[in-house]
Amino acid sequence: MKMGKVVIAVLLGFVQGIVKRTANLMWADIWEKLFAAIAEAEAQFLGDGGQLKKQWVMETVEGWLKEKVQLNFIQDLLFKMLLSRVVDAIIAELNATMGHDWILKAQEVERQFAGWIPLID
Repeated sequence: MKMGKVVIAVLLGFVQGIVKRTANLMWADIWEKLFAAIAEAEAQFLGDGGQLKKQWVMETVEGWLKEKVQLNFIQDLLFKMLLSRVVDAIIAELNATMGHDWILKAQEVERQFAGWIPLID
């Protein structure tokens, strides 16, 4: 029976490592897609309202994520809430620091969020 517990512990450690690596890769990919979508929205909707840009960015990132992973209803709802807050924070920073390097500001927000989620390195 002891050998069975050891095997299970080894397998769980292996699976946990895979999940962590996958989460870290997805985390970086989401931020890369988010930055690209914000830049594209700024270029595509020059002079248009911020709400239109935000909606386009959210739909773009959500569509990309749905191609990558299957989220259940709760996960999808939580992701949309988090994404909305992140986009709002980035846009607020953009508005406050127009003319500065806003990509660096967005990366600061990314590091803050990564610090709040223990699974992300």
